[in-house]
Amino acid sequence: RESDEEAERDRDYYDGKRLTEEEEAVLAQRGQPVVVFNRIKPKIDSLLGFERKLRADPKAYPRTPKHEQDAESVTDAIRYVLEDQRFDVKRSEAAENIFIEGVGALSVTVKESSRGVDVVLNHVPWDRFYYDPYSRRRDFSDAAYMGIVIWMDATEARQFGEHAEAVIAT
Repeated sequence: RESDEEAERDRDYYDGKRLTEEEEAVLAQRGQPVVVFNRIKPKIDSLLGFERKLRADPKAYPRTPKHEQDAESVTDAIRYVLEDQRFDVKRSEAAENIFIEGVGALSVTVKESSRGVDVVLNHVPWDRFYYDPYSRRRDFSDAAYMGIVIWMDATEARQFGEHAEAVIAT
């Protein structure tokens, strides 16, 4: 909970909300205007600009010369998925969460469609991603668990069968 509170505070700082209600009340009582010079937002925005500017197209490299054609096919497949899923937009959303709240996530799933199997990329907002608080690696490779909090309507949850009622009741 402490990290969530810090993340919410950091978002407020980015949005220019630096003073508490009590501090604003003291200023109002003195007749002083609330003046905040937000130096955080321009810095974060410049980092987001660097993220956009420094993007590179993914490329698969062959292990041996005879695998060059395979590497080109893999490169084309990866680029297709990233373009189809608008990865550049989702990556920037995750980067904003990393720069402000301290954690960002994308989920990679597959779903069947009329074309076969599609890869689906989704941005996971910082407040919907949970992880092992004892994890020390930035990529969470040492985390004991990670997950996504998903909210849904009770009628929608009932479609998941007999165990849905137990979840709805809690």
